[in-house]
Amino acid sequence: MGCSTSKIPSIVKTIGEGAFYNLKMEEIEIPSSVESIEKWAFMYCQQLKSVISKVVTPFEFGEDAFGNIGSNCVLTVPEGTKDAYIAAGWTEDIFKGGIVEASEYDANGDGRTTIVDVTRLVDKIIGK
Repeated sequence: MGCSTSKIPSIVKTIGEGAFYNLKMEEIEIPSSVESIEKWAFMYCQQLKSVISKVVTPFEFGEDAFGNIGSNCVLTVPEGTKDAYIAAGWTEDIFKGGIVEASEYDANGDGRTTIVDVTRLVDKIIGK
């Protein structure tokens, strides 16, 4: 089970059934290692504003994995993968805030590369 400040480790392959069910979280990053998301994983995370997926090859997820999430939640996906995500069921019916593509330099996942991203990347490099 996760908590509202959880960070999913980069070794996780499956986000289990109900792992973040009904938590008061605003953002979650799904690392590229994830291969499946089971049913109800993020259900009722109604404060969720941003899901940042680093998964390059999207997959279908379990029943209501993102059921009743934040009404304006934005899904950010790797550049060039939006159509594949939609084909796998990650649609704007679920992510009502839209689906945006991010470049590898978009550190904050907002779909743009700005000075904020550069600052975050530099901080990461120097260990801040």
